[in-house]
Amino acid sequence: MVARRPRRRRDRRLPAARPRRAGVLGRRARAVRVRRAGAVGVARAARAALRPRAGDRAVRAVRDDRPGGDVPRAGRVLRGHRAGWRAVLGRARDRGRAARGPAAVRARAVPARARRRRAAGRGDGDDGRVTGATGAGPGAAGDVAAGWSPDPLLAGHEVRTLAGWWPASGGPSWPAVRAGGAAPVLTLVRPVETPAAPRGVVVHLHGYNDYYFQSHLADAVRDAGWAFLALDARRAGRSHRPGDVPHYQGDLREQASDLTRAVAAARSLWPGLPVVVHAHSTGGLVAALWAHAHRVRGGADAVVLNSPFLSVERSWVTPLQDQALRPLARTAPLRVVSAAPSRYAGRMRERWEFDTDLKRPDGVPVRAGWLAAVRRGQRRVASGLEIGVPLLVARSARSGADLVEGADLDSVDTVLDVATIAALGPGLGTDVRELVVDGGVHDLALSHDEPRGVYLDALGRFLAEVAGAGAPRRMNA
Repeated sequence: MVARRPRRRRDRRLPAARPRRAGVLGRRARAVRVRRAGAVGVARAARAALRPRAGDRAVRAVRDDRPGGDVPRAGRVLRGHRAGWRAVLGRARDRGRAARGPAAVRARAVPARARRRRAAGRGDGDDGRVTGATGAGPGAAGDVAAGWSPDPLLAGHEVRTLAGWWPASGGPSWPAVRAGGAAPVLTLVRPVETPAAPRGVVVHLHGYNDYYFQSHLADAVRDAGWAFLALDARRAGRSHRPGDVPHYQGDLREQASDLTRAVAAARSLWPGLPVVVHAHSTGGLVAALWAHAHRVRGGADAVVLNSPFLSVERSWVTPLQDQALRPLARTAPLRVVSAAPSRYAGRMRERWEFDTDLKRPDGVPVRAGWLAAVRRGQRRVASGLEIGVPLLVARSARSGADLVEGADLDSVDTVLDVATIAALGPGLGTDVRELVVDGGVHDLALSHDEPRGVYLDALGRFLAEVAGAGAPRRMNA
């Protein structure tokens, strides 16, 4: 028989335990751990901001441009934690504003004066690591007036191939960059028919598993009186060469440098005219970072982002912890971390003509080096950018699962979560406006007739104000 252990009696001479101190909510305050920017969370209030409103089809200004305005942006919220710990949606009162109206505050911010002090103390070197401030110089495009040839893919178009920028060996991202293939090239594509006296130039950059084939986009730009120049970035579309890893980039400066070359070519071909960069999905992420890095010189006069890939949260990419991704990108940059068919591309193939070797319905594998580069760029976006030119951020009104069948697959974004675009978009610059397209798909230019018309009409109005006022402040509904 096992003897029972005697119970310990409490010494009644000891003082009673002190009562818990009540906090502002009637209970003891508890520390809250904020999710790191590498896995940006979207609160329920952001969903409320996406509820349909009467002005959803109009372009709405979502920034307050007053000096020192309190427009929210992602910033450090817990003192003593690493800079990577950031909140995206900020205080509850700001989220309440987001749910109330189009002039609402959509995300938490560091005030403009503090941001300028932070940028001045940091310098542009921090941005150049991820945004493509490559120092290619104004003459990087070379002589682009000659050397054009008929496009073998699109009738009525011509192409020009240029050598791509290659970073110096030995840098931290060099193993990941080198893995993509040597001697990269970029391809410029333009319609043969151009307005006799264009009002400006639109430079188009595609997304991942994509290339330029949307000739109706060039037609809409031409109807607005603008010239059009598309870019097939390195290892994508017309720029893919034997030995290249399709759509791969180990550093976002690779594709950003291609964009620098394309913008320089546009200014060389149409000197003195405003240049607007139009970018989609991953190209939208690169274009946003590029515009921030070139906010002082060498940038565009305005930027249009068509469903930009600002976060992996609830996106087509399987998330991977950054702590595991970084060493993997250094040691095995071509390791496949996510692979799945692109049902979205398959659905688009039913309604649009494109080369399935260049835009693959069976998908393009996501590799560790590419995903690490994208995550670096997205963390930079989460900390807030300072794009100083007019910026139009366009997205679908709703997101949906990328399923094989469904009634609304042709009317929602099945690739990205539009709530994250709504939350992060206002923090991209000082003059941001939002376009919400009801019934739009991931690439708004590939939507059905009515939502596609809404998007292209808004794009035309935006271009008209850029050409007429130089820096449009508000868009009419």
